[in-house]
Amino acid sequence: MRIALIQTPVEDFYFTPQRTYPLGLTHLAAVCHDLPVDVEIIDLLTLHGRYTIPVPDVFRHLMPYLPYDRAPISAFHTYYHHGASWQWIADHFKRNVYDVCALSSNFYTYTEEVLKTAEIIKSVSPATTVIAGGQNVGPYHDLITASPLIDHCLQGEAEESFPQLIRALLANGTNTDHIPGTWNKVHKRWNPPNICRTYGISPDITAMPAATYRIAGKPAIMISTSRGCPMNCRFC
Repeated sequence: MRIALIQTPVEDFYFTPQRTYPLGLTHLAAVCHDLPVDVEIIDLLTLHGRYTIPVPDVFRHLMPYLPYDRAPISAFHTYYHHGASWQWIADHFKRNVYDVCALSSNFYTYTEEVLKTAEIIKSVSPATTVIAGGQNVGPYHDLITASPLIDHCLQGEAEESFPQLIRALLANGTNTDHIPGTWNKVHKRWNPPNICRTYGISPDITAMPAATYRIAGKPAIMISTSRGCPMNCRFC
């Protein structure tokens, strides 16, 4: 089985490099080591540059308040597609067919980009199983589960549920309804998640693209020092 763990492009006025390191995907790659699968992390966001696109209609009424400003912190006058173009993504998945594509969706704001990536994958490879996971996926985020493009969803930390789901798919997709913290488009009901206790796993950075990740012009690597957050801010 060939698996792609995918970080999708984003479309926004600005984006910061601190948010592009696909740390969660390296953990998922690590928990697949004991499975008969080939895992590849496809980062469609980092190192693909950006290009200008029209401001979406939902923001049009704000344009009179967003004049161009040459100040260093001015960031809201031009709208960009950050990452690989949709055509580049389509060409890649035409050349490379995967049995499973797992999409990372960490921010509600960029749900449409995740679904657009899923649409492209399904258009060129309808048999590919598309999985969505990340902070933006769960019982209270129905934009993902409402899409017919998504076959399975994972809620919360997936170091245990993801390999369980892959094992079920290896067995011809049987018995997926019982896996904690999962949803599928046939079952259409969330299973309560288990508390993840597999914190000792080292992330697999060998599955990532060979290109160097940089912050402030210097090579960078990120680590996880804790799980969750005690703050409960409304923004997140």
